Amino acid sequence: MKISFSLSKHFLFPILVMPFLMIHSVSSLNLTNEYLNHKCLLDQGKYNSGSEYEDNLNRLFRKVSSDAYAVIGFTHTSIGTSTPNFLTITLQCRGDSIGSKCHTCADTAILEFHKRCPKNKGGIIWYDQCFLYVTTIKEEVPIKTNYENIFSMYNSNNVRGDGHFFAKRVMDFLSELTLKVEKTIKGVHIILYAEGEKKLGKNKLYAMVQCIQLTLDCKSCLEWSIKKLFKNSDIKQGARVLGTNCGVRYELYPFLRRSKYEENLNHAFHIMRDETHAETGFTHTSIGTPPDSVTVMLQCRGDTYGSKCHTCSDTALAGFRKRCPRNKGGIIWYDQCFLYISTIGEETPYRINYKDIFSMHNHNNVRGDVKIFTKRAMDFFSELILKVEKHVYDGLGLIFYAAGEKKLGKNKLYAMVQCIGLTLDCKSCLTWSIKKLFENGNIKQGARVLGTNCDVRSKCEEVAEQVHPSPAVPDSLDHAASVFQIQVRGGRGTSTSYGIPFPHRLMKLAEPNLGRCKRWRQRSAYMALWSTPEERKDSGRRDEEWFRVLYNGGSSMM
Repeated sequence: MKISFSLSKHFLFPILVMPFLMIHSVSSLNLTNEYLNHKCLLDQGKYNSGSEYEDNLNRLFRKVSSDAYAVIGFTHTSIGTSTPNFLTITLQCRGDSIGSKCHTCADTAILEFHKRCPKNKGGIIWYDQCFLYVTTIKEEVPIKTNYENIFSMYNSNNVRGDGHFFAKRVMDFLSELTLKVEKTIKGVHIILYAEGEKKLGKNKLYAMVQCIQLTLDCKSCLEWSIKKLFKNSDIKQGARVLGTNCGVRYELYPFLRRSKYEENLNHAFHIMRDETHAETGFTHTSIGTPPDSVTVMLQCRGDTYGSKCHTCSDTALAGFRKRCPRNKGGIIWYDQCFLYISTIGEETPYRINYKDIFSMHNHNNVRGDVKIFTKRAMDFFSELILKVEKHVYDGLGLIFYAAGEKKLGKNKLYAMVQCIGLTLDCKSCLTWSIKKLFENGNIKQGARVLGTNCDVRSKCEEVAEQVHPSPAVPDSLDHAASVFQIQVRGGRGTSTSYGIPFPHRLMKLAEPNLGRCKRWRQRSAYMALWSTPEERKDSGRRDEEWFRVLYNGGSSMM
């Protein structure tokens, strides 16, 4: 990350999704997502077709359908400034129904909202695994408990024996879960959910309590709902109370998906979504004890930091749930990161895992003397390995990443090497992977070898002879979240780029290069700002972001 500059623009292969299944699927309960109830908020009025309100509503529904909320099971979003067109959407998935099931429930709720409350500005619809709340009222956050929009459902069977004793035991257990809710903080997200089971004589009681994350007083809402469960003299074998702030439920049969392992897995996922890993590009978390232990590891590519690392990790989490449903372990690789989940408690630092490695090759062969190309390419990789072995410390952690470019005759070779921070022998892993790049007789113009300990990649491009190589870029460039580029263009068609990590002062490089314009026919220089290395390839946006710097008699203006 400290060694090279924006090589990502030379590695523009389509995003790779290559899941590797390690463990057989875990059996799941045959549970459904049945419709429970709905309420159209008639006092909030109706909207007209083609109105601004309808446009705002559809925009928020699209946002909810595409958001990464499914990882945490909750979203609360608003749109509009004027009162007639303002609206807020809240979606809360049940605590054991996050990931793909949360997404599915959300899509179902949105579709049914249109059917059951056509043209209504506000409404609520409840399903077994989620509820959707649409309102035009601006509520202060955190949200006070809304006791109007609450309903209850009861099992048809009465409890046998002493109903009051049963009710007391159930209320005591739900009160225990309420205390757990108040203490459940996972990662940066407050998860107001708790569930459990308890032996009651010959029966086993299953129960859950949950609040939305923005509830002002979760405990009071749950206590009120628990009392409402037993307002009738007939004590039922199961019941639930649901609203827009909290919900409680108990049954004498299992109705939740969650196992101890799944709870540990979700806990690890919440920790992984903490912002910190996006800055270092790496996270490694282990939770629980066998057989419910889980280890989650995420490694972002060395030039993929900040928001892009966060985006890739969210995509990988959603991708893992979709491609390895109910699996305890697996690996999924993307172009900018990989996610590794395992139940095996491995000692750290990790020994090299040669089983979970795969390679990809460009379909074009290298032209010219293949042996010379291979030798020079491997020599260049060896140089990069030496840079990795220096263990550059970036202020946040050790960096095991190096990248660069080298002229090979008429070609330019772009290459990168990387190890995860916990690899026992980074050099051996990279050396083995580099040999695998060139093990076939047909040497390709691009290739990569990916695993769970290290990866290598190369790409070769033919370049025109008149193009001058860019000067060296400061070592700290790749780790900068934002980068300024100063590009000086001369009348002879040459160009030179200088990268400066934000927030260094631009004029320190700008002014000396303005002097170069004096020797060229075109006395002008240009400065451009790109937010990330990937955006530098975006010629469409580039035109909007250029600023001109004029040279005039030895002085410069910005």
